[in-house]
Amino acid sequence: MRTRTPAPAAAWNPFFRRGTPFSGLHGFTLLEMCVVLATLLLLTGVGLSRLREAQKAARGNPLQCQQNLQQIWMAFQDFATDHAGRLPWQVSMREGGSLESIPGGQAAPHFRSLTNTLRNARVLLCPVDPIRHRKATISTLEDSAISYFVNVSATLGARNQVLAGDRTLSPTPDATTGEIWVDGRSELQWASPTPGAPGHQTWEAGEQTGNLLFNSGTLMETTSPQLQRVVRSIGVRTNHFILP
Repeated sequence: MRTRTPAPAAAWNPFFRRGTPFSGLHGFTLLEMCVVLATLLLLTGVGLSRLREAQKAARGNPLQCQQNLQQIWMAFQDFATDHAGRLPWQVSMREGGSLESIPGGQAAPHFRSLTNTLRNARVLLCPVDPIRHRKATISTLEDSAISYFVNVSATLGARNQVLAGDRTLSPTPDATTGEIWVDGRSELQWASPTPGAPGHQTWEAGEQTGNLLFNSGTLMETTSPQLQRVVRSIGVRTNHFILP
């Protein structure tokens, strides 16, 4: 009886390496391991960068709110230049102002009067204000498309008077709308735009903040305690704020 001798491993296994204990395995070299690790680190870095960009886009850019307020200030200045130093709520609607709209308690008519000086309604939207309507034009503007309050008691000559600011200014912890009358005894704070929405916050403590625009063109971002100090400086004069 003839017996068949098995062929050597090298004859049938193309991965066989003579003199190695594991004929079918090939380990990573140090160079290959370094390349793999570098690739993983690169992919992780790209992923984290895109995640941060997505989070920033979802939250919006708070600095855009301040830039918007600066453009709003310039629009009010241009309006006053064309109307003998008067702001919209000091000018009759027959002359392009919004005086007769004050009793209605809405902010939109006062911003609509800026049609000739404020061409883009998106300037009235803050990116961190998530529930505002974003497809309005200046001519079709309603309060639901505005992120900023206006002080219809403001006059151009009172340079330290508050002219406008973020609509999240409120006498309660929740954001409010409509009219509020403010003097040095008022208690105000910054609220979030909606429950669960971060709005403006300090980076360190997550404390709610907001922007105030003054007649002088000065822009001030304040916490609630800082806001209260501004309110105290108003004194006995009553200011009529309209919050959209």
